[in-house]
Amino acid sequence: MSTTPPPILPLPPSVISRLRSTVTIPSLTTAVSELIQNSLDASSTQLTLTVNPSRPSFTLTDNGHGIHPEQLSSVGTLYTTSKYPPSERYFGFRGEALAALAQNSILTVTSRATGWRGSRQCRWSYGKRVFEGVAPDYASLVEAGTTVRVEGLWGNMPVRLKVREDMDMVREWREILKIIAGLLMSGRGKDVGAVVRDENGARRLTIKAQNGERREPWDLTVLRQGFGSDVVGDIGTWESVKARQNGVRIEGWICSKGSGSKSVQFLCVNGFPLASGETELHREVNRIFANSGFGVVEEVDGRGIPKKGGTRKGVDRRGMYVLRIECRGSDLSVIGGEGGTEGKAGVVGDNLKSVIELLQKLVYEFLKTHHYKPSAIGSISANKDIKPPTTIPELFGRMEKEARPPSDSPVTTPLDGALFSHTKARMMDLENWSRVKAARRDATEEEGRCTISGPKKLVLANPPISTHLSTDSSDETTSNQSEEPSEVVNWTNPDSGKSYQVNTRTGNTAAIPQAPIAGTKRSHSATLSDRRISVLAKRPKSALSSPSEPGEFVQQLLAKWKNPVFELAKPAIPAIPHDLTTTENCHSLNATPFTAATSVRVGKLTKSGLQKANVISQVDNKFILAKMYGTTDAPMLVMIDQHAASERIRVEELFQELCETRSDEPPDPTQSVKKSLTFSVSARDAALLKRFQTEFEKWGIGYTLSTPPETVTVHTLPRVVKDRCDNEPILAIELLRKHCYDLEENGVQKIADGDTWVEKLWQIPKPLVEMVNSRACRGAVMFNDPLTLKECETLVQRLAQCKWPFMCAHGRVSMSPLMELGPPPPARKEGSSFIEAFGKWKDGGFAGLNKV
Repeated sequence: MSTTPPPILPLPPSVISRLRSTVTIPSLTTAVSELIQNSLDASSTQLTLTVNPSRPSFTLTDNGHGIHPEQLSSVGTLYTTSKYPPSERYFGFRGEALAALAQNSILTVTSRATGWRGSRQCRWSYGKRVFEGVAPDYASLVEAGTTVRVEGLWGNMPVRLKVREDMDMVREWREILKIIAGLLMSGRGKDVGAVVRDENGARRLTIKAQNGERREPWDLTVLRQGFGSDVVGDIGTWESVKARQNGVRIEGWICSKGSGSKSVQFLCVNGFPLASGETELHREVNRIFANSGFGVVEEVDGRGIPKKGGTRKGVDRRGMYVLRIECRGSDLSVIGGEGGTEGKAGVVGDNLKSVIELLQKLVYEFLKTHHYKPSAIGSISANKDIKPPTTIPELFGRMEKEARPPSDSPVTTPLDGALFSHTKARMMDLENWSRVKAARRDATEEEGRCTISGPKKLVLANPPISTHLSTDSSDETTSNQSEEPSEVVNWTNPDSGKSYQVNTRTGNTAAIPQAPIAGTKRSHSATLSDRRISVLAKRPKSALSSPSEPGEFVQQLLAKWKNPVFELAKPAIPAIPHDLTTTENCHSLNATPFTAATSVRVGKLTKSGLQKANVISQVDNKFILAKMYGTTDAPMLVMIDQHAASERIRVEELFQELCETRSDEPPDPTQSVKKSLTFSVSARDAALLKRFQTEFEKWGIGYTLSTPPETVTVHTLPRVVKDRCDNEPILAIELLRKHCYDLEENGVQKIADGDTWVEKLWQIPKPLVEMVNSRACRGAVMFNDPLTLKECETLVQRLAQCKWPFMCAHGRVSMSPLMELGPPPPARKEGSSFIEAFGKWKDGGFAGLNKV
């Protein structure tokens, strides 16, 4: 490792012209991260950082090779760097971080180069150089290295300072410590010690560099010293993992035990840590953990006996991992990426797809090895040798790329940004594509591209078999072009050689039994800008229809046989279609008969209409049939789910009771638990419970802490959950721990005393919401509970008074319209009928007729 400071030079003009984005300093964490990266690039082995988030300001000192005195004048100038050309051992090469800090703070750089006895210093004040020369005695360095002091960050931006007044300093400290640990575990900070202090000199983080023989891996050393065993658990539960595929390599560590928060989730891309935990890569890994048995615990009753078949996700359900990702080089002139990847760790296009695929497989195999039963995801299958079929978007992207002529190759089509290039890598699940950025379609560009290439058509090998015989003697291709494009196309898998018929609208596939015709080749010469495909023949929908119904003998046998496992499905209830047409005259009456399904309904349900609804009866002890008006003048028949309706009524009553609890009033005796609940907690959980104790008191949760050992004793709980916690005490400590971790990650929300319960609803702790929803569901009217007509009417009237009457506590729809009954018949004028007129004439009611 070289100890000579490299020269600081400006970037070549050709490089500057290709830089399409710049480094910005949006937060104090980013500023600290940029300077630590510079220190690591300078071959530092020890870092000392002092941070004052309230000002905001910080000072960073390292023992790197320093800055040559003659080149100190270039520090703070845009596009000047000592790390060009780019190298894998450097974090950057653009020369923008110090320039951004010089423009938005008072920046002081003091450095002593290797082999020099004196220290030099330069100072910037919000974009102006105010000093450069020999460092004063109090700031001189005793050994080679650099000290960078940043004061009054964003002091020239009053708006930024105003926003920072409400910043959660504890949360910002946690982000700073996490980004430092991520940089040390990125692969470029190996065996680098770090000491972090606050403005009062108290140590916040200490990482000791390992000298001599290493006793444990460096990543585990950083985790243990930086977070403690209370957070990362036993080091023996961390396992080394490695994977490689399609130019992507992943290595790192995954813990077989869970955590209650996402604080120990680190991902690095090409040596750059991802600061945000909400990237596409983090979400994909966490989704696989969530869809498995990881963190599942058994439910127990009040005596501590496990319930039969009772399992649920516990508090420690979050995965802990440190993964370093290396993928194919991207365009270094761009900072940022897709899928939420930010800064220098941005990943786009094929790299993002390949990284997500390999992450899926790596985490899936880890969970499978530990018998956590992960759910099948995306392109991952239980058998590694079985390759999933190519998806429709990949088929479209492949055909367009093959159809593009060589002269048009430099042009990037809109599909290139959304569809990944055709490689042998497996495609990720389509549900994840919506979160990947894609270029918008440009009609003008597509029209010009079609004009250059000329009108072309797509010819597919092995056209679909058509059962329709055309008698038209005209050219078959011409006739098909005039018709609507077919929804079914033929496609041959290039890997297996098998042919399939693919529905371009739904994505359904069906294998073609006959072998492909010898000598045929696929020719893709048409552009897919309009996403339409013309084929030589149409395959009718009947070709993919379901098999015919069984014979009479089988139907009689099934009707008499009683399935011991599943009951046979009951026939559909006949219903009157919405488009019922009736023609009535003196000679005939024509009406459409009853059918087993209704047509599209017209009109929407309204709360005012529900308040005036007329209950008809209970149906099958499960639903309530009612007549009500919606947005139209015609009444409609509505089926109301009695369980969902009762659940909605109960959950709003419970939420209203919970939100009306005031923290300034003395504790309600009815909130006291039957017996004080005492639990043993870790030192970290005890610190969090002490920190957020006032937040729990706002919701009627009271407890006391005692040490040593660390224990928490719960005295009071809200009435809505007290009874259940008395029967299942484990729920009380899970409620406390879950909410502590939520407050640590998301911060504290202010609660206004004058707000209504509806406005406070979003502020209720999530664990309390889950318990309230569960209680409302368990105590509601169930299916198969018979109700009288009076009880049905009362239930509907109470439902109409709810704030959200059309869904249950879990978001399920509580009612559904069946059909409209049609507008009421117009009122007839008295004497307008023929019979009444004839009677009046017979009785002499019309004087004119009597005279005749």
